Amino acid sequence: TLDREARRLRDELGLALSHVVYEGRWFNNAARESLFAAIDALMDRASGDVVMKLQRGRCYATRRRSPNSLYDAEMASFEAEDVYRQTDAEGFIRLFSLPQAIASRAGASRGRA
Repeated sequence: TLDREARRLRDELGLALSHVVYEGRWFNNAARESLFAAIDALMDRASGDVVMKLQRGRCYATRRRSPNSLYDAEMASFEAEDVYRQTDAEGFIRLFSLPQAIASRAGASRGRA
């Protein structure tokens, strides 16, 4: 139900809340209430069912189902041209590797490769 950026933000908010609790700032209403408001807004679409398995002191999800799921089996296929074109990957690869390409060029221009 959460995209990558929302999951990252959820993790950061969880860490911030753990610091508030651990450092004894639970009664700092502004910090606590602000964090709760942000978490509530972020998790607004999170609903559904999760099947958990308990085994030897561990707990993990074995199945998930949500009416707000971002996963669509038809969209997940790289086979259908109307969903994903193989040529799309070229742009992403070029874009995501740009910082490394710039660093490599900068190192080569200073006599390092």
